Amino acid sequence: MAFFLGGLSISAPLDAAESSLVERWDFGTEEFAPLTPRGDIVRDQAGPRPPEFPNLETDNTAVELKGNGARFEIKDPGPQSRYDFTNGDAITMEAWIKVESLRPGQPAYLIGKGRTLSPKFGKDNQNWSLRVV
Repeated sequence: MAFFLGGLSISAPLDAAESSLVERWDFGTEEFAPLTPRGDIVRDQAGPRPPEFPNLETDNTAVELKGNGARFEIKDPGPQSRYDFTNGDAITMEAWIKVESLRPGQPAYLIGKGRTLSPKFGKDNQNWSLRVV
């Protein structure tokens, strides 16, 4: 499986009338949140651009994740961080992707918290995720 990721964002409501951006990654040369690359990743690929995507920058970039577990990791800031949601919380996740290959019915994580395979946590410690199938 391989795909291009052009952007990813997470937002959550502050209250019933307003939402707040939790995090956004545009995969430009520099990022605000420290991303640790793991595996075969190619940065600075051409992302979605005008005229097909008129609201995006003409020099928009993406990353290519070449499969075999290629990913970015973000260190969890700890308890009560902006990545911690509780049961019943509403969150919105948005991603621009171009799938190069995916077997029928094969799920692929775009973003997730948990299932780190760390001995400190249970095997099924999935907190939240966004996947494509």
